[in-house]
Amino acid sequence: MLDSLVRVSRRVGDTPHSLAVFAPICCAHSDSTCRRAARLIAAGEPAALATVLPALLDVPHRTGTLNTVFKLEFNCFGDMLGASDIAGNFYLYKFDLQPSSSRPQLSLLSTVSRSKTSDFAFLNLGSVVATIGYKPKPFLSIYDTLLPPSHAVVQSDIIGGSIMRYISRYQQLIISSKKGNLDIYDIRQRKICQTVDTKHEEIRDIVADTGELTISTGGKGGFVKIWDSARLTLRESIDVIGKRGRGWITQLEFVENSLFAATSEGVVKFLRLLPS
Repeated sequence: MLDSLVRVSRRVGDTPHSLAVFAPICCAHSDSTCRRAARLIAAGEPAALATVLPALLDVPHRTGTLNTVFKLEFNCFGDMLGASDIAGNFYLYKFDLQPSSSRPQLSLLSTVSRSKTSDFAFLNLGSVVATIGYKPKPFLSIYDTLLPPSHAVVQSDIIGGSIMRYISRYQQLIISSKKGNLDIYDIRQRKICQTVDTKHEEIRDIVADTGELTISTGGKGGFVKIWDSARLTLRESIDVIGKRGRGWITQLEFVENSLFAATSEGVVKFLRLLPS
């Protein structure tokens, strides 16, 4: 699995350490150090970030607070690594194991921009990244990392969200907005073209299968819902927690065509095998 060009994503703040091995960690590099880093992160070893990405651990000290890294994600080529923390800071690293890798290529500090990033996503060829948040006001910003930082913003809109997933098949962002709604933001039209009431109390994760034909959402209430990505029509709703449970869905993951869910009770469940 480490040889495949698959996203690396981990929401540290929502996932118990006992479930850290749940997220598949993949890297496009053949370098042995990168492979070791991927295995360490997948195993939940705290030494992984200190060994391979020391700058991520230095970030909280530079900003003056002990901020927890909330999400890590590689672009599709494995040469860029995005990181966001619970304070709303976003950092983009050129992950090529060169000395310059310890310095962010792009830094969006909430104390400077006064905008707190709640999530980010790589678009297209991986050199374009989108960030989204609510505070102090709703925003969606798209950056071209090949441009100088002062001119990197290529698109912005007054749209907020807590979680988003990019669907390259349709050039759209699936955004979790307030009250459990999903907004479909069309990047080419630069507008929300559809809003769906998912009936979730709060969405905690959005994932898409490899072919981007199916989207799955999960959150508070313990339900996982499977959607057709073209029109966001509901295919199936799965009660993962059960009526007696009080937990919620912390993470979803497609491994090829198999859908897994992790819960706040520390359980990982295989839910469905979807047709290819």
